[in-house]
Amino acid sequence: MRESGFDTFPFAVGRWLKWNNQIYGPWGYGPGFAALPEMRQLNYLAKMMDIYAGKVVFPPLLVPNTYEGQLDTSMKAINYYSPELGADSIAPMNVGGSIEVALNRIDNRRRALQSKFHTDLWQMLANRSDIQKTATEVQELLNEKVDILTPAFDRDNVETIEPILLRAFDLCATAGMLPQPPESAITYVENNVAEVPNPRIVLTGRLALALRNMRNATADRQLQRLLQLAQFDPSVMDNFDLDAYAQDTSYDQGVPTQYVIDPEQRDEMREFRAQQQQAQQAMAMGNETMKAMGQQNVGRLMDESAGEMGGME
Repeated sequence: MRESGFDTFPFAVGRWLKWNNQIYGPWGYGPGFAALPEMRQLNYLAKMMDIYAGKVVFPPLLVPNTYEGQLDTSMKAINYYSPELGADSIAPMNVGGSIEVALNRIDNRRRALQSKFHTDLWQMLANRSDIQKTATEVQELLNEKVDILTPAFDRDNVETIEPILLRAFDLCATAGMLPQPPESAITYVENNVAEVPNPRIVLTGRLALALRNMRNATADRQLQRLLQLAQFDPSVMDNFDLDAYAQDTSYDQGVPTQYVIDPEQRDEMREFRAQQQQAQQAMAMGNETMKAMGQQNVGRLMDESAGEMGGME
């Protein structure tokens, strides 16, 4: 008998969207399934356009039933016929129709198909009608589009991206490819067994940053309100963690980690700065004390000198 298994789940099964009914239950589906009607209609329209283009380039011919021989419809072909048949006995058929109507329908179906796959999410400024919009209006339009995509993106992170990265982290740790974890990251459990919790995964892709920037925009507006209130009551800023705000917004903006000071190093710098300020204050107080003592000594000497001069008189 052999006992085996996996420390972490080795599979990642993601769902873009999830059915909300009793028939399919927890099963999911992707954007391609939702776009199938547009795909089929677009394929049908494209097929019809190919047929229409073929008829325009090579139109059907009207040939009298008295014509004998085989027609040559190739380019620059010459077909000989009897003058008795008349000059207009062989003529192309009028295909008719409007190609603009078909092109408009194809363009509408193509835009509907692109919206299913959210291809317009990062192409907001491609439309010239958006040039006259303000930065606030463009940001609100982006927020509206991101709101639509957020549920699917969050589900994909939880069910696909994070399990794959945690699995990779577990394999690297098991193979000894990672350095020793810091003592602060180790959790001691029973029987002196040290356990290291899973790392916190922070995505830095454009879409992930856009989603977090929406949260930062809300925090920015709230911070502006607090700054206005702080003019009347500075203690209101005690409700806002500026350190966490500075750290999180830096990461959410995609700032390289080497540019952001570690919290422990930041606290050490603040402690050192506080010690320097205390030393400077102590030195300033000592100087003031020395000056005061010096002034007292000078006054005493002047009093003594005045007393001696009075005795001499």
